[in-house]
Amino acid sequence: MLFDMKRREWAQLANIPASCVTWSRDEKYLFFESVNVKDPAVYRVSLATRNVEQLFHIAIREAGARVPWWNELGLDGSPLLLRDESTEEIYALEFELP
Repeated sequence: MLFDMKRREWAQLANIPASCVTWSRDEKYLFFESVNVKDPAVYRVSLATRNVEQLFHIAIREAGARVPWWNELGLDGSPLLLRDESTEEIYALEFELP
């Protein structure tokens, strides 16, 4: 749902369960993931045309997998996703900035 400030009303943009909704940098699209469905995927919807486009499928392993719970767009507009696969393996990343 999106609230139109000028019309003072709500508008449904897609008939797909949506989570982790994020705006494009130019504010022309909303990106979201739909994971509690048969075919989990990341979508974008055009605010001008209300056209919903599936960008890519999200592969979720069945055994013990959890659903993705966060997405965002990188500075170049590419999608970034974070997915919790389990708590059995913990990794650390150490790096030094120049």
